[in-house]
Amino acid sequence: DPYYFETQSTWVANNATGCLDDPYYFDVFFLNLGRGTCRLNEYDTSGTGYGTAWRPSPTPPTLEECLTLCFSLSYCTAVEFRTTSGDPRCEIWNQTVGYLRGSGSYVCVSQKEVDCSYFEGK
Repeated sequence: DPYYFETQSTWVANNATGCLDDPYYFDVFFLNLGRGTCRLNEYDTSGTGYGTAWRPSPTPPTLEECLTLCFSLSYCTAVEFRTTSGDPRCEIWNQTVGYLRGSGSYVCVSQKEVDCSYFEGK
């Protein structure tokens, strides 16, 4: 199931080192903000964060591939993904998502950085 991620709270990219592997590294993971479209704030009605989001072409067919693309881009802060079967859509965000506008066919996932110096080693 390509949308299995929706039931998870976080997702870590395959090539992330992880805090336990390198305690001096800032690790990145993704936090599922919930079902809905990403917005800059509650007043954002633009649909693209006033130009801060773009849709890659062709669109990655799964949420995991959309997240992998985000992880590979230094400026990516979040993704908005349409989960409608047979009609996926991936939006790459470069600004902090501050609001989630409810919509059952979308999921908004934000990239978060963790300072690994707070984790104890293996």
